[in-house]
Amino acid sequence: MKKFVLLYLCIILIITSGCRKEMPPQSTPSPTIIAKPTIAKKPLKFAAIPMDTRLKMLEGWTLLADYITQETGIPVEVTIKKSYREIIEAMENKEVDFCYAGPLVYVEAHEKAGAIPLIKPTANKNPFYYCLIIVHSESDINSIKDLKGKQFAFTDKDSTSGYLFPRAMLAEEGVKSLDFFSKVLYTKSHDSSMEGVYQKYIDGAGIFDYPFEKEDNPKTKELKILKKSDPIPMGPIMISKKFDPKVAKELQRVFLKIGKTEDTKIIAEKIKVDGYVEAKDSDYDSIRKVLKILKTLGEDYKSE
Repeated sequence: MKKFVLLYLCIILIITSGCRKEMPPQSTPSPTIIAKPTIAKKPLKFAAIPMDTRLKMLEGWTLLADYITQETGIPVEVTIKKSYREIIEAMENKEVDFCYAGPLVYVEAHEKAGAIPLIKPTANKNPFYYCLIIVHSESDINSIKDLKGKQFAFTDKDSTSGYLFPRAMLAEEGVKSLDFFSKVLYTKSHDSSMEGVYQKYIDGAGIFDYPFEKEDNPKTKELKILKKSDPIPMGPIMISKKFDPKVAKELQRVFLKIGKTEDTKIIAEKIKVDGYVEAKDSDYDSIRKVLKILKTLGEDYKSE
C-alpha cells in the first residue's frame, strides 16, 4: 500500500512539473511618438514691407514665423524689405515664397508675377481701412486748397494709402498736378510721414488711418484730418503662383487662428492686426478702378 501511494505521488509531481513552464516576460510597449509632419523640406522665404519701424516689424513677423513653424513643422525665414518695389521684384525674381504688402503692390505683383492672395488681415474687425490727408492742428491749413505752395509727403509711389488714394483724393479737389505743392517728398513709411507733420517739417501728408485708431496716441491729438477716403481693402498675404497647394492650405489654416486664441494674441498685437480672413483677387477691383483715375491724370503710380 505504501509503495502504491509513493508511486502515485511521483506521477502527480511529474505531471505538475510539466505543466509549470514559465511564461515569457511580457514586453512593455514603447510609447508612440507622433511628430508633426514636415510638408516642406526647404525653408519658406517670407518678406514684408516697413509699415512701422524696421525693428518693430521684424520682431512681429519673426514671432509669426516661429508660430508657423511650431504649427506646421515648416521653417520660415523673414526679411523686411526697404520699399514696396523690392517686394514686387522679389516676387518676380522668385526670391520669396510668400509676402505681405499693400493692395496696390498686390495688384502689380498679380499682373507681373502671378501672385495669388491667400489671406488678408482685419483691423477693428474690418478687412478694410482708410487713407487720410493730414496736417498739423496748429497750422492755418483747413482745406486741400490751403495746401497750395506747401510741402506734401507721400510714403511710396507703390503705396495704396500712401500714394494711390491720396493722389486720387487730391485730384477730386482739383489738384491735377503735383506742381501744386512747393515740394513733394517720399518718406518710405507712414510713420515717417506722420512724424514729419507732427514735427512740422512737412505741411501735409497722405497716410493710412491706423495711428488714429489708437485712443492713447498723443501724436494724433496734434494732427487734424482734411480728407478721408472710401474704404480700402486690406493688403493680402500673397503667395507665388508655383506655391505648393498643400502648404498654402496649411498656411491659411495657421493665419486664420491668429488673434483668435490666447497664444496668438501677442502676435496679432505685434503685427498690428485683429486677425485674418480669406482673400480673393476680385477684392482688389476697387484698386484697379482708382488706377484708371490716375491714368487719366497722366500719372505713373509705379516707383522708379
